[in-house]
Amino acid sequence: MTPLKNIVVGIDFSPVCDQALMEAERIAKWSDAELTATHVLDDGLVESLKAQESDLRSKITSGVESEVRSRIRTVLGSDPAAEAGFVIGDPFKELEKEIAHHSAELLVLGSGHDPGHIGAVASKCVRRGKCDVLLVREGQRLPLRKVVACVDFSETSRKAVETAFSFAKNNGATLELIYVFKPINEYVTEKFYFIPVSPKVFEDTDAIALDKVRKELATFVDPIAKEFSGVQSSKVILQSLDHKQAIIDYSKKHDADLVVLGKHGKAQSIVLGTTAERVVNHASCSVLVVSPA
Repeated sequence: MTPLKNIVVGIDFSPVCDQALMEAERIAKWSDAELTATHVLDDGLVESLKAQESDLRSKITSGVESEVRSRIRTVLGSDPAAEAGFVIGDPFKELEKEIAHHSAELLVLGSGHDPGHIGAVASKCVRRGKCDVLLVREGQRLPLRKVVACVDFSETSRKAVETAFSFAKNNGATLELIYVFKPINEYVTEKFYFIPVSPKVFEDTDAIALDKVRKELATFVDPIAKEFSGVQSSKVILQSLDHKQAIIDYSKKHDADLVVLGKHGKAQSIVLGTTAERVVNHASCSVLVVSPA
């Protein structure tokens, strides 16, 4: 993976954002990257309050700037490595500006405890952002013990696998690389049950396809694994007609701490808006969405 040089972490004053800040600092230390912690106060809220008092904006600015620095010291210690930032504006646009200003390769944000809702700003950053986005789930254990990476043989997937290996190595975690195989036998049985062909035809086709996938998975993953010696990794092929749910169920059943996947994949089912978006919203652990190189 490309070495990280600059990381931006979006913070507020919630426990989950404190956790995101701590994780961002850990990543910055092992990658020797610069870290900027930014709090964005929604301009719409400030404008609505300003009608009550004309100089309210300046009072808010002064107070929040002080609180942001104080919060960072409280979370990271008296000599934090993070540079503090505070702006008033549209949260997504201001975070994008920070990312562009610092040429950041990674944005770290907090994500709610309950799967199913990550917040409007986080969702927009994942959908429209130009860098990798790590959503740290509230209550996430650190350091990570198990990382799951999704493979689909695309170039973005290759970057995701390299990133997953890096996270596993720097956390002393195990890594499981999963590929979701869609069995034609199940597909035909479910969708085209009226086709008068022996099921064995499709079973044999699946067996051949699975053998091909195993070989392709080894060819794709093994050279990357050699670059990260010491990481305990395994390759897993899941058979399911639903890519999205298979990834979510697997990560939950196997107690994953982090799921890494590409924003855009080889197949339409792996682009954000389908598989990636559902995993981001419904995974019970932290999720790292990797943008194309």
